[in-house]
Formats: sequence, structure tokens, C-alpha cells
Amino acid sequence: MKNDLKEVKIVTTEMSLNDYNYSTMQKEYDDLIFDVTIGIFDDEFEEVLDKVYFFKRVLSVLSGNDIPLRAAVGFFDMVYPLEELYHMKDRFIGDDDSDSAIFEYVLEYGYRAYEKIEGYGDNPEDVLKNLQAEINRYLKEDEDDEE
Repeated sequence: MKNDLKEVKIVTTEMSLNDYNYSTMQKEYDDLIFDVTIGIFDDEFEEVLDKVYFFKRVLSVLSGNDIPLRAAVGFFDMVYPLEELYHMKDRFIGDDDSDSAIFEYVLEYGYRAYEKIEGYGDNPEDVLKNLQAEINRYLKEDEDDEE
């Protein structure tokens, strides 16, 4: 087995955003596993296993591959990205769970999500900055309401 280790000299916006999106998805997966463990899905256990499997497959594929910035920005705007991917998977990939099919699906879904928020700026970096500003403004308003 060949190990490909390269020193990363510059961490790009794309790399940071992919890390953030991956950690968000990992937390979503962990929360689902916790819910299964404590018995929330006992009545629909068979159906939730399919969801658990799909979530894990997406994480597995994304663990070794970054998606381009536009698609990553599209996922940044989602609260539950794995859930959204899961609900549309039958329409786009069906039962195909090959790495390439899942990666292409995730990529296309991210691009489509980006197209919906493109009005926030002229390029992906501007869209990301404006989304972050909106989130920060919302969080600030929420803190002010609590006081």
C-alpha cells in the first residue's frame, strides 16, 4: 500500500469548507446513531438502517475527496445535508452505492444548492462571506433576544 503524504503549505478556503461540511455531516451521522442506540427508531428499525448505511457511505466517499468550492458552499447553507441527500437519492442514484455514483450525486446536489443561493455574491468566495455574515447577524439577534 502506497502512502501519499504531502506537506500542505496553504490551507485554502475550499479545504477549510470541506472540513467544516464533513464535520457537520459526521455530527449528523453521530446524532442518528445515538437516536438508534437509545431506541427512538424501534418501530421503523429496518428503514432507518438504510439511512444509516447511506449516511456512512457518503461520509466514506467524502473522507478521501474534497468537493469543489461551489458545491461546498451549497452544502454550507444546509442544516441537515445528509438528510437532504438521503431524501433525494432514490430519484438520482437509486440503489447504486458505488463511490463514483455517490460522489457525482453529492457534487451535483451541492452545485444545485449553490445555484439557489448564488444571488448572495458574484463568486463562491463572496457567497460564502455573505452567508457567514447573515449567520452571524442571525446569531447576534438571537443573543439579543435572550437578554
